[in-house]
Amino acid sequence: MNNKCLISIFLILLSSCKDKDNNELGIIFNNFKTIECYNLELEETLGRPSGLNIIDDYLIYADIIEENILTFYDTTKDKIVKRAFTKGQGPNDILMPIRVGINKQNKSIYILQRQNGLYREYDLTELLNNNNVDAICYFNFPNADYIKKSRFGYITGNMHYENGSIAMYDKTGALKSTANVYPEYFNVMTNVSNKYRIGQGPIGYIESSTLVFASLFTGEIKFYHINDNDYSIIPIESYYIKTTSSDFKSRVENEPQNTPILETDIEHFTEIYTTNEYVYILYSGETMVSRINNNTKHSYILKFDIEGKPVECYKTNRKLLNMCISDDNTVVYGISLSDDLDYIITKAVL
Repeated sequence: MNNKCLISIFLILLSSCKDKDNNELGIIFNNFKTIECYNLELEETLGRPSGLNIIDDYLIYADIIEENILTFYDTTKDKIVKRAFTKGQGPNDILMPIRVGINKQNKSIYILQRQNGLYREYDLTELLNNNNVDAICYFNFPNADYIKKSRFGYITGNMHYENGSIAMYDKTGALKSTANVYPEYFNVMTNVSNKYRIGQGPIGYIESSTLVFASLFTGEIKFYHINDNDYSIIPIESYYIKTTSSDFKSRVENEPQNTPILETDIEHFTEIYTTNEYVYILYSGETMVSRINNNTKHSYILKFDIEGKPVECYKTNRKLLNMCISDDNTVVYGISLSDDLDYIITKAVL
């Protein structure tokens, strides 16, 4: 496994960049392409959207609008064409907060209720054409925080497994394996909730059985190949921000059971989105206090191939909170805040 420092040749600039802009670190790419995000003109005022995905030219996001949970925006017609599901605890209601995902092979959409681990999957065409739609399947994944559908079943990011934070399930929803993607220095921790709190991050999956993990706080990106026979994971590539990893290592060693997250800690990787050919990772780079105060005005999107090799880096002119990429890898849609701190959805050409 190759270990590469994300700061790369820009490490000598860290001290000068740190006070000016925590995003200006180079991040394994020697340069970046600046892209401009434009607002989508929507017919509604957004609440707090999340779960941005795109499938068959339909942009999908979760938000509570007129009691509905999911909105479908047709990017070819530039208009909202459908709202689905209602908030609640009834048999066909959705309990927020949720994770939303898509399965391009099956043309389906899946929803994970993070409070209780209930997973439901729906046919896209049925959702678009009918008001009352039954789930194709449903399972319970207790304590799951992230989820991806895979060719062998399901992958979850989970906080309560002793052997790691990644769980593999088969197509019947049966637990088959767990995997440890935490740094080695996490081994001193016995409190699994503390491990997850410090080591959590988004996961991504490509049908070639490539698993991607990017940590929110410890500054690591890891690519794995999943063995479909025994659900084991084989490391392919990894990258890390050396200074961040070193700082957390000493903090974990000093306070292994209740490791603090400080205002000066950097929020690193907040989203992973995959197409058939590429992996896109959203990098924040702002401190926790800057995140609260909304001081950061741009983000980085890191593009890798399915083997974990860096391809290109993009710098946006707006801070993105969430993102998805068109199937042809030409457009990025994002969730952001306007200058008046209203939620907006943006579009940029890659």
